[in-house]
Amino acid sequence: APLSTKVPPPTPPARPVFFVRLLHGRRVCRLGSQATTSAALSGVGDLACQGVIEKREHLDGRRLLTFTALGGFLVGPTLHGWYAWLHRAIPGSTAGSVLQRLALDQGVFAPIFTPSFMFAVRVLERPQEAPRALASVADDWWPAVTANWKLWIPAQLVNFAIVPLHFQVLFANGVALVWNTYLSHITHRLA
Repeated sequence: APLSTKVPPPTPPARPVFFVRLLHGRRVCRLGSQATTSAALSGVGDLACQGVIEKREHLDGRRLLTFTALGGFLVGPTLHGWYAWLHRAIPGSTAGSVLQRLALDQGVFAPIFTPSFMFAVRVLERPQEAPRALASVADDWWPAVTANWKLWIPAQLVNFAIVPLHFQVLFANGVALVWNTYLSHITHRLA
């Protein structure tokens, strides 16, 4: 047999793995960029909280690192997976489908995810105080969720109704700058 048959065929170039595929397979974003964007927004939110709201003279680096890491490893992948599921479960752009997505997003997801994130921050920053963290999140979850609704219900209504699907995560990331600052504040105010 000719030598060329003994050489393995060239390996096709690796195709990137996309975490979210919406709109008939159109690539919306990659998991790495999603996580990086979410981490950066979480970090900027905590920096704004420490510098502007709390007016700290010295930056709490551990707190910033924890908030940033959770943004990248928990928030980004979770939210992008959630958006993908919402649009698969309730497709379309009618008023009914927009309101159904909004109801699920703010009525089911937000009241569960917000305190889960707050608990994760508190436990990672002070693992020895995990039982206290659970009690403090139980006390703080209602103010956090109602603040979430004040910001995110109007924002998500605009997002789901007007913003093209492939820009919805980007729009939400802009709103997240404000939300992450508030979330850092409420998560750390009693810490």
